[in-house]
Amino acid sequence: MIDIDKYRRFVKFIANKNGKGAYESTPEFNLNAERANMEFTMKRFGNVHQYSPGRPVPIVGYEASQKVIDDLRHLKEDRPFNVVDGSFLLPDGLTNDAVGSIAPSYLHLSRLYYYKVTQNGTTAKKTTTGFTMMKDKEVDDILSSSIISPTLDYPFANIAGSNVKIYPETIDRIELTYLRIPHKPVWGFTIVNSREVYDPTTSTNLDAPEEDLNEIAMMHLSYIGIHIREQELIGYSEQAKAVGV
Repeated sequence: MIDIDKYRRFVKFIANKNGKGAYESTPEFNLNAERANMEFTMKRFGNVHQYSPGRPVPIVGYEASQKVIDDLRHLKEDRPFNVVDGSFLLPDGLTNDAVGSIAPSYLHLSRLYYYKVTQNGTTAKKTTTGFTMMKDKEVDDILSSSIISPTLDYPFANIAGSNVKIYPETIDRIELTYLRIPHKPVWGFTIVNSREVYDPTTSTNLDAPEEDLNEIAMMHLSYIGIHIREQELIGYSEQAKAVGV
C-alpha cells in the first residue's frame, strides 16, 4: 500500500515545484486522494468510455494483462455466501458471508461458482462448477428453454440490483470472487502548537500498490488544477527522492 503521509508530501512537493501555488486543506486532500485512487482502480478493470462499436473490449480491462492483475490483486476477495430462496445479497460492507465474517463492499465480478459433491460408492468427489451470467434480456428465454435451462451441471445466475439470482434454486451455497471497493484514504492529524501534525493512528493508507504512486498522483494533481506530462512527473519524482520527500 502507499503510505498516505509520503503520498501527501509528494503531491505537495510537485504542486509547489510547479509554481501554481495550489493549496489543499486536509479535507480537500482526503477527498481528492479518494477520487484519484478510485479513478485509478476504475481505469484498471475497464473504462466504459473506451467501448465503441466494433471494439467490445476496452484498451485496458480486468485481467487483460499481468500488470492489470498485479495492480488489482489487493482488492480481490473470495468469499462463500449462503443462498436463500434462490438468491444472495451482493456484499455491501455490512453483510456477513457464509462463515460469519463481514464481506467488503462489492465493486466488480470476477467469478461465481459452487462446489458440487457427487458420491461414487463410498468415495465422495468434489468438483467446481462455474455459473454462466445471464443478461436481463436472456433470463426469460433461458429459464423457459428445454435445451439450455439451468441444471446443477450448467447453472446460471443474474445480477438484479443488489441481489444475485441463482438457478437452479436448489443450490444453497456459492463462492464469489470479486473486486472490493478500495478503502477510503485518510490523512489523520493532531493539533500541536496550532498546526496539523500527521497522526498514523488515525490515518488510512492509499489502497493501491506502491509502484503506482506516480500515476495516482497525476490524477490527484489534475483535480487541483495542475496538469503536467508524465515525463515531468518522473523528473519531479526523482528530485523528490533525492531530497528525501
